[in-house]
Amino acid sequence: MLIIQNQIRKPYASSALGNLSLTGAWVAILAARGFTLPEIGLAETAYHAASLLTGILSGAMADDALQVRTNTRLQNMFPSENRATLISMESFPFSIIMIVLSPLAGFFFSAW
Repeated sequence: MLIIQNQIRKPYASSALGNLSLTGAWVAILAARGFTLPEIGLAETAYHAASLLTGILSGAMADDALQVRTNTRLQNMFPSENRATLISMESFPFSIIMIVLSPLAGFFFSAW
């Protein structure tokens, strides 16, 4: 019974700690220190821009590293005549999704 309680308690603790956000707290701290609303807005903008930029860069690097690693493994595992089929199957779901999403995006952006 103790093992089950620990298994339940750990995800709850992880979720509670993971959802702690100091975004509102640091905005309140800046306001308490005398920053004006435009200065707080600029600081918030810089914070989110840096977060977005680092997230995009780290995601792109991780995707590239994983893609190279996957392709290297595939090339070592399969002979060249089977490799083209595997590579085309890897991009097939993306192609199907884009066939559906591209006209929808065009419709929404033309209406907007």
